[in-house]
Amino acid sequence: CRLYLVDNMLGDNTVRVARQALALCQSVIGEVLECTTKGKANALNFGVRQTTEEIIVRLDADTLCSPHLFAELVAHFSDPRVGIVGGLPLPKKTPNLFRYVREIEVYHNIGFSRIAQSAVDAVLCVTGVVTACRREALMKAGDFSVGINGEDTDMTIRIGRLGYGVVVDPKIHLFSEVPASWGELKEQRTRWSRSMLHAFARNLSSLWMFQGVRGIWIIPNSAWIIFRRVLVVLILAYFAVATLIDPSVVLMWPLVTVVALFLGPSF
Repeated sequence: CRLYLVDNMLGDNTVRVARQALALCQSVIGEVLECTTKGKANALNFGVRQTTEEIIVRLDADTLCSPHLFAELVAHFSDPRVGIVGGLPLPKKTPNLFRYVREIEVYHNIGFSRIAQSAVDAVLCVTGVVTACRREALMKAGDFSVGINGEDTDMTIRIGRLGYGVVVDPKIHLFSEVPASWGELKEQRTRWSRSMLHAFARNLSSLWMFQGVRGIWIIPNSAWIIFRRVLVVLILAYFAVATLIDPSVVLMWPLVTVVALFLGPSF
């Protein structure tokens, strides 16, 4: 194993601390790379260009993982059809309220939905928190997209469109940070929503090329969900105003409750 740590001109002690840590390592060799062009995709592309290994594992700096991570990820590449592998990115164990909400979201969106997508070869995203890629697939897919959000979703789709298998293994547990404030949560969710629209726009051709369930259904439906969330807020506002004007509208709330069962998890 070789570790390539890319410092994207943070201006803090990352380089010094990383070099000290690498000097103490006994089971891995590595180097710190300094990418002078800002931006996550630029840093990823810079790092990938230094590699020669057959399997490349991308790991975000704020992520905790088990000592068995590489063995768990690499095992899936015994199947030559597999191009990209990920796990279950759970929130770190903190008393933060957002951690509990995020846990529910991860089990629903990834532990359930993406596992279901994998059954029909239609996984939309292997989260960039930790991703293992076959180098051959990465080279064919090209660089990570610069100037957009959601380079992990875009790369997953592109590797899938090339015909490689996309694997999400719920037994591989990872732990990443959650927003510490409402402001951070808003910024994160705005970025994630924007990333889905970017990925949809970049891969729209998969729809008219009929590239499987991912292209025909999953990608368009995920873009629609972004708009649906806004509609839920507008519907709630409408009922609030309507109730003030005509209190008898309250009698419709049982219907709203039923609808909420279908819209609630996504909302």
